[in-house]
Amino acid sequence: MTTIRDIDTYITELCPRDLSEGWDNDGVMLCGSLDKEVKKVVLCLEIGLDAVKYAASVGADVIITHHPFIFRAMPNIRGEKFSEIELLMKNNISVLSYHTRYDKAVGGVNDILAETLELKNVTDNGTFLRTGELECEMSGEQFAEHLRKTLGCGTMKTYFDKNAKIKKVSVCGGAGKSFLEEASQIADAYVSADFSHETFIDSKTLGTAVFDAGHYYTENPAVKKLGKVLSEKFADVVFDFHDVGCPYFMV
Repeated sequence: MTTIRDIDTYITELCPRDLSEGWDNDGVMLCGSLDKEVKKVVLCLEIGLDAVKYAASVGADVIITHHPFIFRAMPNIRGEKFSEIELLMKNNISVLSYHTRYDKAVGGVNDILAETLELKNVTDNGTFLRTGELECEMSGEQFAEHLRKTLGCGTMKTYFDKNAKIKKVSVCGGAGKSFLEEASQIADAYVSADFSHETFIDSKTLGTAVFDAGHYYTENPAVKKLGKVLSEKFADVVFDFHDVGCPYFMV
């Protein structure tokens, strides 16, 4: 029999709690008993009402997310958040979230992003960054097409010199604009998400190509991969992936 405690303990072995950033909140988010038996788990990038309805419809015991279900202190619980919690508790569904520690862990979000982009000779650059090499040197346009193909991200915000040649690439899943300067010292291009206006100005000054491939697109593959890892450990549990989709579209 597999319990919630078993799953949380195993994920904590893979992603030690001390890897979490001090401002982060992750781990057991909502749970009546850690000793509850688990037969079905739904994994998704983040919780919304649609994800909770899906988990309830398939009889899930647990939802595992990357983005924390409870991130900051909530002065009140109203509207959709109330509906989410009400439906979770009504169906006795627990929630576990593993955020920055899964970003930084070996085999976590950033390693999986590098793998998805087919980078070779990948190295860990201290915190969140991973840096590797493309099999073949690419132009900025060719690399953008490579991102669209591997991540399915469609259009993206980018800056690159028209004559730039890209071979070495640094990546950071999710919001990684604060690591631009570090990436510029070791790579020809930097792939992350949630870049600001100033990020593109700075990238030009630093001479580094940047590609904002989207928060969802750079992290979602890792959530799916976690389900595969867990299914190999807990053979008596069904792990189901629910794709919440990108929260925006380009017009």
